[in-house]
Amino acid sequence: MHSMKIREDQNFYHKKRLMTFDPVKEAFETAREKIFTNFNRFSTSHKNLGRLLSLPIAIIDITLEIAASPVRSIQFAVAGVIILGGAVLSPKSGFEIKHSIRDFEKSLLEAARLPIKLIVAPLKIFYQTVVIAKNPQSVCFFNYKTPTFGSNGS
Repeated sequence: MHSMKIREDQNFYHKKRLMTFDPVKEAFETAREKIFTNFNRFSTSHKNLGRLLSLPIAIIDITLEIAASPVRSIQFAVAGVIILGGAVLSPKSGFEIKHSIRDFEKSLLEAARLPIKLIVAPLKIFYQTVVIAKNPQSVCFFNYKTPTFGSNGS
């Protein structure tokens, strides 16, 4: 009885991890973090050159953010197909059709965000260029989770 409970807990953990796993988002955010870590390090010794590079860095950052949308849309669609297959072919797998529907919805939402991101991109690039040029030693990528630009409050 106890081993069955442990196995159910492990299955729940793995299923929950699968439901929240977003490798594309993690990969793109890691790339953006590395770009800004290296740029901040470079700008510490070359402040004026860092200011001159503010526009290309802003363009690269926003391009990576925009490029993540279609890739994430494909990722969610594939996850939806896998979960749907698991729910239909193996009812005891723990997958449910509602999870597949959720992933298909996420896929469509990511696809719908792309045109909006393309429209807003010039404004974000301008804003980020100004922020980077102002203080090139301590900048980070656009982060919507915090009310300020990045995590350092600049």
